[in-house]
Amino acid sequence: MVFTFDKIALTRGQVFRVYFYEKGGARNFMLTLSAGDVNGARRVN
Repeated sequence: MVFTFDKIALTRGQVFRVYFYEKGGARNFMLTLSAGDVNGARRVN
């Protein structure tokens, strides 16, 4: 499974947080990326 997001840039101290909720279930997942993770990301071809 692959998720894509529009290009963004974060300043120091900001984080990019993505929440995944299971439909009809109790399992949830939160992904937190720091500014260095987001700003240093490369496109996958």
